[in-house]
Formats: sequence, C-alpha cells, structure tokens
Amino acid sequence: MDTRSFWFPHHSVVMLLFVCLGFPQQTSATPRVEAQLSNARQYLSAGAQPKAIVAIAGLRDTLLCEDHLEAWLLACKELGKYCRDTLAQPALALKVFSLALEEPLWRQPKTTPEWDALGWLYVHQAYTHNYNFEDYPSAIYSYRQAKSILADKLGIEDYYVAKYIYQELGNIHTRLGDYQAAEVLLQRFLDICVELGAFSDAAQAYSDLSILYVTLGRYEEAITHCRKGIQLPDIDAVAKGLLFGNMATALHAEKKYPQALEAAQQALVLFEQIAPEWKMVLGWKAGVLSLMGRVKLETDQYPAAETYHQAALLLYQQLSPAAKNRSAGKLFLSWGRLEERRHCYDDALGRIQSALASVLPGIQADNYFSQPRVSDLYAENTILEALLAKAELLEALYKQDGRLADLQLALDCHELAFEVEKQLRRSFSYESSKLLNLEESHRRCEAAIDLALQLWRYTGDPLMKARALTFAERSRSILLMEAFKRSDATSLAGVPHELVERERALQAAVAAAEERLFKAQAEGAPDSTLSNLDAQGWTARRDYADWISSIESHYPAYYNLKYNYNTASVEDIQHYLKQSKAGLISYFLGEKTLYSFVITPQSFEVVTRPLADTLISTTLNLVSNMEAFQMPGANRQQLADAYTHQAVSLYEQLLKPLNPSQLPENLLIIPDGVLSLLPFDALLSRQPAQVGQFDHYPYLLWEHNISYGYSATLQLALAQRTYPESDFAGFAPDFSGSRSFSPLRYNASTLEAAKDFMGGQLFMGADASLSHFKSNAGQYGILHLATHAQANTTSSDFSFVVFSDGAKGYDSLFVKDLYLMQLQARLVVLSACQTAVGRVFRGEGVISLARAFLCAGAGSVINTLWRIDDVANRDIMSNFYKNIKKGETTPTALRQAKKAYLERADSFTGHPAYWAGFVGVGELDAVRPTWRSWWSWAAGGGLLLLIGLLFGGIGKWGSGAKLQLSRLAAYARLFLIRKNRAAQAQ
Repeated sequence: MDTRSFWFPHHSVVMLLFVCLGFPQQTSATPRVEAQLSNARQYLSAGAQPKAIVAIAGLRDTLLCEDHLEAWLLACKELGKYCRDTLAQPALALKVFSLALEEPLWRQPKTTPEWDALGWLYVHQAYTHNYNFEDYPSAIYSYRQAKSILADKLGIEDYYVAKYIYQELGNIHTRLGDYQAAEVLLQRFLDICVELGAFSDAAQAYSDLSILYVTLGRYEEAITHCRKGIQLPDIDAVAKGLLFGNMATALHAEKKYPQALEAAQQALVLFEQIAPEWKMVLGWKAGVLSLMGRVKLETDQYPAAETYHQAALLLYQQLSPAAKNRSAGKLFLSWGRLEERRHCYDDALGRIQSALASVLPGIQADNYFSQPRVSDLYAENTILEALLAKAELLEALYKQDGRLADLQLALDCHELAFEVEKQLRRSFSYESSKLLNLEESHRRCEAAIDLALQLWRYTGDPLMKARALTFAERSRSILLMEAFKRSDATSLAGVPHELVERERALQAAVAAAEERLFKAQAEGAPDSTLSNLDAQGWTARRDYADWISSIESHYPAYYNLKYNYNTASVEDIQHYLKQSKAGLISYFLGEKTLYSFVITPQSFEVVTRPLADTLISTTLNLVSNMEAFQMPGANRQQLADAYTHQAVSLYEQLLKPLNPSQLPENLLIIPDGVLSLLPFDALLSRQPAQVGQFDHYPYLLWEHNISYGYSATLQLALAQRTYPESDFAGFAPDFSGSRSFSPLRYNASTLEAAKDFMGGQLFMGADASLSHFKSNAGQYGILHLATHAQANTTSSDFSFVVFSDGAKGYDSLFVKDLYLMQLQARLVVLSACQTAVGRVFRGEGVISLARAFLCAGAGSVINTLWRIDDVANRDIMSNFYKNIKKGETTPTALRQAKKAYLERADSFTGHPAYWAGFVGVGELDAVRPTWRSWWSWAAGGGLLLLIGLLFGGIGKWGSGAKLQLSRLAAYARLFLIRKNRAAQAQ
C-alpha cells in the first residue's frame, strides 16, 4: 500500500493548524503521544500496516499541533528501527523512515536538536539501504544528507559521525570503485578514532583501508596497515579478526599462499571467540573460508577448494536462506573459476548464473541463456565481474562445442557489462576514479572487439564488424564527450539560469578545493592538514554530485542528452568523411593486438596485427629523440640515426599494412594510448637516401594532410556545432627570463603578423593577463596564446598556461580552471610548449591543455607536443594565418605552413624537432574570420547604393530597363536577408 495516500493535502494541513491554534489544547500531550506510539507499535507487530500508518498519521497530527518537530523525527526513527531490528522487516522500516524524509515536513528544522534528529534519521535510512538491501546509490545519498547536516551544518565530527557516516561511506565507495573518495573518508575515520583513543575502531579503519589498497594493487601498503592495526592496544576480537582476514587477502594477492593460509587461520580462531548471536560473524567466517578456497584453487588443490567453498556457502545460507547478496555472489564467482580450472564449463556457467541471481532479479540460475534486462542493472561490480566471467566461459564453450549462439551470447554479455560500467562511473565523486574505471573498460573492450570480429569472419555479417567499431568508440574519451554534451544538455533540457549559475559555483568550489590541496602538498604540509583539505575536497565534490543528481531527477532530458547519446555509426562517419573529403584511421591498442579501423567515404576495413613488444617504447623514444635534437649539447648524429630508424619502423607497423597510398590525401587519425603523443606526419615512408639530410626526408607530411581526434563520435559532435564568425584575439605576455621562464623573442611579433592577416585585438605584455583572458576569451572565434606552458604528467589538472598578472609577474591558467570556462572559439592556437602533453590514460587519451580547451567549448585546437623553437614558431604561424585567410581548413593551413617551412629549411633545421611538434585536433572545417562577413555586407550594401543611384538617374529609361533594375534590387535585398539569417543562425 502507498503510505503517501494517508497524508492530508496541503490545504487540509493548513486547516488542521488553524484548528490546533483555535481551540484550547491539553496542557501536556505526552500521554497522548505515548499512547499513539504504543498503538502504532502494536499494529506493526500484528502486521496490520494500514492501521499502523493511520496511527502514525494521528501521531503526526498531534505533534504538528504542538509544533514538536523533534519529537516527530525521533518517533519515525524509533518506529523504523523497531520494524528493522525487532520485526526483521527492513522494507517496512524504510516506509516508516520515508514518512518524515520523503513527505514534506510542516516546516524546516530550526534548532540544533531538530537538525540533529533529522541527521540521524538519514543515518538509519542509509544503514537500512546499505546492510539490508545493498542498495548503494540510495545509501550514499542518505549518508551524504546526514553528513551535510551533522558535520557541515552542525559542525559535529565526533566518534559517531566518524563511525556511522565516514566509515560506511568509505566502504561503499571501495565496493563501487570510487577509490579516491574511499581513501579520503576512511583516512578521516582513522584520524578521528586515533585522536579519541578509540583503538578498536581505529583497527577497523586500518582494516578497511587495507581492503582498499588490495583493490588498488598496493599489497605491501595493505599488509603494513593490517600490522599497524594489530599492534594497537586493547583491540577486540572483531577488529583483530578482520585485520588478519584482510592481511590474508593481501598475502593471497601477492601469491604468498602459506602466509595467507596462516593469517586466515588466525582470523577464524578470533571469530570463534565472538558470541554466536552476533550473526555478522557468519559472513566474516564465510569470507575467510572463501579466500582459503581460492588459495587451494590457485595451488591446484581442487577437492580442498570445493570443500571450503561449500562451507562458505552454508554460512551465507544461515545468514540468508536464499543467499541473495553480493557476498554470496562473490563466492559463486570464485566457485565458477574453480569449475573453469577443471574445464567443467557447464558447471562453471551454472555458478556464474548463481552469482548473477544473487544480485539481480529475474535471473534463472539453471539457464545460462537467462540474461538481465538493462533496466535491472545498477552500479555493482559483482554484476560486472559476473557478466565478464560469463562471456569468457561462453567463448570457451564455443571453442569446445562450436555453437555460434554461445559466441553471440558472450557478445551480449559485453554489451550489458558496458551499461554496468556506465552506471558505476556515474556514482563516482572523483575524476581519478572515473579514469581508472575507463582504463579497466578499455582493457576489457579488447575481448568484445575480438568477439565481434570473430562473428564477422564466421558469419560474414557486416553488422558484426560495425559492432567491433562501436565497442572501440565506447572506450574512447567518454568523460570528454560527457563534458562536451553537458552544456548542450543544460540548455536543451530547460534547466533554469539560476541552477546553471549554481552549477558553476559548485564547480568553482571543487576547483578551489583541489588547488588548496595541490599547493599544500607542494609545500610539504603535515598529514593532518592534508587530511582536512582532502575532506574539504570530498565535501565540495559531494555537493556538486548532489546537484547533478537533483538535475537528473527533475530534468530527465538532461540525463538522456548527457549520457544516452548514440555512438557514431559507420554510415554517420562515412557521411562526415564525404563532406570533409577525408579518410579515417582509428587505432585501438589491445594487450596483444593492434586494431586499425580504416574508413573512407566508400569503404570500411578492420586490420589486425599482433602488437609488437617494442611499439610503445619505440613511440616514446621517437618523441624524446625528436625533442632532444634541438637542445644544446645534444649528440645530434646519434639522435638522427635513432629517429630515422624509429620513424621508418613505426610507419611500417602503423601505416604500411593499411595501404596508405589507397587512402585519401586528408587523413583524420584517432590515436590510442601513447600514440596520442606521436606526430604521424614525421613518420618516414621509406629509408631516406642519406641520413641527416632532413629537408629531403620522405615524411608522411608530403603525402597526407593529417589531423587528429579523440574519437569519431566526438568528431561528429564537434562538426554539428555552430560557431560565430567573430574576431581574432592574441595574448602574448612579456618574458624577461625571470622566474625560470626563458625569454620569448618573437611571441609578440608572431601575433602582430597574425593580426595583419586576421584583424582583431592583441593583449600584449602586462595586458596579456589572466583576468583579461577570462573576461574576454568567450567573445572571440579565434584565440592565439603565444606564451609559456608546462605539462604536469602526474597531476594533469595542474598543467598550466602562463599569463601576466597585470603587473610585472606571472599568473597561471590551470587545466582545472579551463573546465569552468565557456568558449565559442572555432579555433584555439596554443603556440606554447607541451600543450598536447599530459598523463596518458588508456581510453580517455591525454589529459592535456588541448583537451581542456575542447572541454571549454573550442571547436579545434592547434597545440604542441614539446618545446618549440621560437623562430620556427614565428615562421610556421605566420604562414598558417596566411593560409587561414585564403579559406583553407585548419589541417590544410597547418600542413601548408609546415611544407613552406621545410622548403626554406636546410639539412639541419629541416629536422622534425622544429616543425612536427605542432598538431591539430578537432573540427576540420575552414575558419571564417569576421573580415569575410564584413566584405559580404559591404559588397551587398554597395550594390544597393549603386542601384539606388541608377534609379535616380534613369527616369527617362524605358520600362524594360526599369524592370531589369528592379529585379536586380530584389536580388540584392534577398542576398542581404539571407546573410542576416545566416548570421542569426550562427
């Protein structure tokens, strides 16, 4: 029954208040409240829920009349606890909690006791979601609400907040994979417990952190934390048993099997000391037995492994007869691996189906063709692991029995796994956790691509080949695509302006918290300071995450526009390439295979080759050697030999198998992994006639016009955006060589030359300040930053571009700050050092300044892979803008500028160090500066003026001539109307 139907509508509540205030009341309502509470409890005990709800509604009416909000909140908490803990009816408990939390209170709390009561009511709701239903998203929401009231509003950070909010939230984040958030919260829990001398709880904090570190592969750190916890004074058997159990887990992960079994035995001995009525110990024992089973499995002791798994299952069944929980699911997963090792694939699939049935409704454990519905999936890594294990087993079954249906079902499992990954990613607070999730997704994606290609080869179905491309696209630059979609989603979903402004304020708060922590780390601040700053950062992210959840709830279109976009199809890509007169090469670096998706307007091929062991190292060495060539004191002969060999080798691995001579001259390359750092136009199509004559090398530049993208899907989205025809703006701070920034001799003259071609405005010297950039950048269609930059390959959000501070110093624009900006520039030119460099994440690409400008709204970015020579920078950029003025596309303008540079270079300055570092990423269309528009208007206006003069002077002309001139005037007016409409559309 829907308990909400028992509440009065708003006008009835107002009437009730009037009645309460208008008639004399008893001097004390305590006896009445106690009687109503007793009646509600009796009805709940008897299973008479409708009568119980009526009794609770009466209690609310009584307390409303007295305006006793604290008593109402406490009553809901106590009745809910009674349902959950005494009656063992957690679903009913949630209904009771919701009477105060989901139905509107008659007023907001005012006093500290009222807020405190509301906060702890949220804690109990969260606990029920967490432990009774394993509904982690709902639990996270309720715990966050409790934290925002108790810790943030009331300033309470005592033992109870640490124990019942920070610890619980931290462990949930560990389960879901939001590891940075988990570490922040669990460390805060530990700090508070140590400060208060609550050593048994501090031991639990060490235990929980050890689980996190095992998950992250930091095994030694996990073992160290377990030992620290065990050494604490006066800790109870529960805490010590958990520490030994987690130490066993870390030792098992390190393959130290005898030590792992010894620690597991110690954990079991300690758990035996715990009173049997404490049922949670059954789950802990089962977890240790399951671990011991995995040890026996990995040491090929299969009968013993079977025995331990069966013993663990019996304990889980004592906890829950149906064994419907994630712990049982994990056990079945382990059991499935045992059966797989014994090559009993049918039995293994049965165990995996049981794992899915443990965490999902409607799954038939005895029928492996039973698959979950997409609508039933949620953020739970047990589901993800089970689906991927099932896909692996189905492929093994196919190899054994040859049924294509098994292979098709395996591919469907990967489709479902992708949906679970997406939901997990959405639950994360930290970008770092999302990036780790995407790296794992990229690794798993190789199996899906390979399955799709197998089905294509066996069946000849072109849809299977297309699905392989779809999987590759799904693993690319997802966060960049979501950031790109976010602004469109906000406007198209009708999100009010004030809420958009609220989002910007929340984003700014997150960025400020990150910067405080970054500076404190750089200054070597004490651990306590860093812990507090970490906690502040988590709070800022939580507030922003709550805003997003609220928007997604109230504006469903926002969610669909941001997350449920379509991956680009082969047909979509071919249509785009036809318009761009280009071909596309999309690389996917697997663990063992290099996949190349080659698409032209007329064809689509997939080329696979074994991944050479040296590909990654050769790529990194090539880039390093090219940059080093221009450095003083470099051994240029050695570097020239190395570059020549590596450039030919990489061409033969990456391009020769694709028949590049058959591809269009214009090539859009979607690199993957470290290939994102590679300037393809510097690769050599053959061995040069003479090593060192760099101006005559057979560069790919001579054969193809190359541009780059993060994904084909993003490329199409960029092409669909409209950009205004607006002015050029250049920023060139003055560098005197102080503060470790070397002088730039030609940055000002480079921009002056660009202005001669493009018009617009220059911000030079002290005027090239960060404040001027932030206040003016959004007005311009072309932005050029001729300055210094620095890549941060460990904390990519703190890569930065250097501006003036408006006086004689310098200021920095960080990547994280760019995420907050809104640009409308079709083109951004970053002729500063290392603007395309950053930490490389598999799948997402390089987290660089160039990527940040695309996030901020730029259509395309010219950026740099290494330190660029000042003279070469001036010459290439001057020719680049000359070509832009001619109407060339950005890639063509850049290529022609490089070719012009090479044609004037000698055998030394023709080295790629001087020209290949400039790369373009993003939209391929031509840039249309404002001067074109003004000439069009001027031409149209002049034509009208000429016609007007002619009409004034030909009064004696014949009617035929007048008719022709009238038509001419109409055509001129139509021309101007169309120009006006085009301008409005942009």
